[in-house]
Amino acid sequence: METSVLSLMIFIPIVGMAAILCIPSQADDLIKKVAFGVTLPPLVLGIWLFQHFNRATPDLQFVVKIPWIASYNIEYFVGVDGISISMVLLTAFLCPICILASWGIERAVKGYGKAATA
Repeated sequence: METSVLSLMIFIPIVGMAAILCIPSQADDLIKKVAFGVTLPPLVLGIWLFQHFNRATPDLQFVVKIPWIASYNIEYFVGVDGISISMVLLTAFLCPICILASWGIERAVKGYGKAATA
């Protein structure tokens, strides 16, 4: 699991955005609940990531490096260091807070939910 935490934090909101796209625009409550629900797993993963981060080393941790388009030497490469770990945790905390803060929005709920989860 350690190697896939960052990838899960990236791709769970994208899957949530796709799920929101499939929900009818009239189902405002469902859109809001799905948008909020999709932000919770990255929050839990972000807290786990922060707790398991080794502050004694300046190296990148939780690194995922996968060749993507080999002919152009393009790779999927993510990892966190001492500065980015706090930004990852901050983002993970802000996403559910922002969704809850926007709960009162009545116009274009579907478009707002997609933007917040992406």
